[in-house]
Amino acid sequence: MGAAAILPIASAAFTVIGGFMQAGAQRQAGDNAYQDALARNKQLEQVANAREAEAKQAQAAKQREGIEARRKGDMLASRARAVMAAGGGGVDEKIISGLMAEGEYGKDVALFEGDETARKYNQQAEFDRYSGRAAMAAGQNARSDANRAADWTMIGSVGKAGMSLASAYAGGAFGGGKTGIDAEIGDWSKY
Repeated sequence: MGAAAILPIASAAFTVIGGFMQAGAQRQAGDNAYQDALARNKQLEQVANAREAEAKQAQAAKQREGIEARRKGDMLASRARAVMAAGGGGVDEKIISGLMAEGEYGKDVALFEGDETARKYNQQAEFDRYSGRAAMAAGQNARSDANRAADWTMIGSVGKAGMSLASAYAGGAFGGGKTGIDAEIGDWSKY
């Protein structure tokens, strides 16, 4: 077998090797996209956890504020009761209950504010988690697409190499050496 005969085989081998290398690079790119998506999801999960912690802190701070508002209302009512009793004019329970109600109102407002702030933080945490899941799905899709492209690259390179070898060695319609009637017609046309 001469050098000319080996050349198509070497060319086909390089075509297949090149296709496999390209497919490997495509798979690696898909894996990289997926790893990036995993990292993004982990980051967003940490952000969501931090937001939930902020929600709990906001609620706790407002609960403490509400307790303090109620305590002040109770103290004002107690003080008013003591002053009224000391004055000798009797105790006006409407004023006392009004002062206590003011303390309860302050407590309720503080609790509502804490709940609203916590709701906003928790909503943002859920959005962060959703974004993380979406990033993971996109990464999985990118990896699947890259693997599919790699499969087709390998199939294409093997097919191309096969066609190249068929052209070189099969003859006839593939453009190789002519045999049979084609060779006779070729020989006859020389005259």
